[in-house]
Amino acid sequence: MLPVVSNLDLMIVPQRLEAAGYSISEATELFGYLNGMAVPLVNLATILTASMAMSIVPAISESRVLGDQARVYDQTAASVRISNFVCFPAFVIVFILATPISSLIYNAPGAGPAVMISAVSIILLGLHQVSTGILQGLGHPTIPMVNMVLAAAAKIFLNWHLTAIPWLGIMGAAWATAADMGVAAIINLYFIYRFIGYRIELLQLIKTICSAGIMACAVHFFYAWTLAWWGIAAISTFGAVFFGCFVYVAAMILLRGLIEEDLRRLPMVGTVGIRFLQRIGVYKA
Repeated sequence: MLPVVSNLDLMIVPQRLEAAGYSISEATELFGYLNGMAVPLVNLATILTASMAMSIVPAISESRVLGDQARVYDQTAASVRISNFVCFPAFVIVFILATPISSLIYNAPGAGPAVMISAVSIILLGLHQVSTGILQGLGHPTIPMVNMVLAAAAKIFLNWHLTAIPWLGIMGAAWATAADMGVAAIINLYFIYRFIGYRIELLQLIKTICSAGIMACAVHFFYAWTLAWWGIAAISTFGAVFFGCFVYVAAMILLRGLIEEDLRRLPMVGTVGIRFLQRIGVYKA
């Protein structure tokens, strides 16, 4: 989805930044912040959900062919839960540490605002990837494509208007990108509801949001405290990331939001995570 979004941005964003009062060089620099820095971070943060989206297609397709509707529903619910479990902490990290990450990776602290707003896209892109895989597994591959076209139309409209607002500028384009992914994901979820009756589990979502909120506080204060203490941004940034992830997992465990079967489905890290949690007594060995 992001390559299509980037092409739309290329045609519209620089022009509308100039309409907002930026010079050609300023518009080019700001567009580079979004397309060359923020978007790759969003891509990086959704690697796991992209992998899961590909693996869920044959799994749901097999269950559908066998006529096992209960299994189709369970696989769908697990996929959405895992997407939220992975993407919410990624959102927190990129949102809270937008400027330090931009400085550390790109040596461009000016990219911070665009990166911060683009962090919202992480959650929405993860949902879009997973819901697209679910619809493909259900035998409806054309629906996500049509939804992407509708979402792109919304993005064009928002890009044209928001980017030209002087106080928004490139942040307006970042909001338009987030809205694009959000519209596509919401329409996908609507069709999934129509086909199998699935609704997002509200209680589980609340647990994830609460855990992410606790993580956000931990990341913010850890970064501020260690930066004031040591004065080394790189150590503070990496330390805040690892400490925040630890706090997030701990909060999910305390809120009983971490489901063993969901962890088992996670590519690459699921098995290792389960073994560790078994050793500390969270799950039975």
